[in-house]
Amino acid sequence: MLSLLAPKKMPTTSYSKLLLPANAGTLIQLSNGRPTLRSSIVVFISSLVILGTPIWMVALAYYFYKYVSWENKKYTFAGLLIGYLLWPKKLSVRKWTLWEYWYNYFQIHLILDDPNILSKTTSSAYIFATVPHGIFPFGQAFSLVGKMTEYFNELKPLTIKAAMQVPLVGTLLRSVDAVMAGKEDMRYALVQQKSNLMFVSGGVREMFYSGLNQEVAYLNNRKGFIKLAIEEGINILPVYIFGNSQTYYLWPLFKYLEEFSSKIGISLTPFYGRFPFIWVPNFVKLLYVVAKPIVIQKKINPSQHDIDMIHQEFKDALQHIFLKYRDFYGWKNRKLQFI
Repeated sequence: MLSLLAPKKMPTTSYSKLLLPANAGTLIQLSNGRPTLRSSIVVFISSLVILGTPIWMVALAYYFYKYVSWENKKYTFAGLLIGYLLWPKKLSVRKWTLWEYWYNYFQIHLILDDPNILSKTTSSAYIFATVPHGIFPFGQAFSLVGKMTEYFNELKPLTIKAAMQVPLVGTLLRSVDAVMAGKEDMRYALVQQKSNLMFVSGGVREMFYSGLNQEVAYLNNRKGFIKLAIEEGINILPVYIFGNSQTYYLWPLFKYLEEFSSKIGISLTPFYGRFPFIWVPNFVKLLYVVAKPIVIQKKINPSQHDIDMIHQEFKDALQHIFLKYRDFYGWKNRKLQFI
């Protein structure tokens, strides 16, 4: 039997001075206290190394082009080639101490709207369908590493080939056993490998709706994963990540890149975080709310009505947990819109 969420002793916590709803699920604290100076420094450096890859790569390329002699360039290129060949394709990243600082920075908490889900097991996999994407999917990333792995068992993310080619990012994705975001790749992982997949339903397009004065889920025409779930009888676990849309902001003038980015499958979105160090994410709390599973009955050839019914159930589940916990998070008047 494959455990959906590995049962662990759950620490109690307070979340500011706000109260949980009367019928709330189980609140789990995954970070310790307020962000520390050490956490901020670690996030500053590691976000530059990983998320700031385009910045330092362009800066280094310019430096070598402008100031390094041709003879030294040859040695440098040879060294980079050797380093690339020797660099490990996978690392044991899930339990790195580094993630404790990131957890502290974002003050990560988890709510299980159905407290009994921790003790449930299943012989098949689940699709962890998460909303929203955010400019950078921090919420999704931290469900794969650190303390979250004590609850989310054997969770694998979906990715695209282009992301696997990005230095460091590709290594991290391979290290968490990322699966290509194709229908047959997903089917193989879910059915043959019995892996729990983390799915970001809004994809690249949803990134362009981050940092707004309301939450946006780009979901109305995203039904492929619903059809796959029905065809294979794979249950869906709706997950809303409060704060994920606010970690970075989009430069408004570049909204027109949405269509092009969607076509090539990777975002070309210029973004910014904390000025003047724009690669550093904003100080926001990340609150994961896991809804009750949507139980799917297997049907080899689902009708459009079957797909639409489950799709609406998924949207209703997200809206339910959003409205239920938005006051607790501090978003009393904030709305969730589906487009």
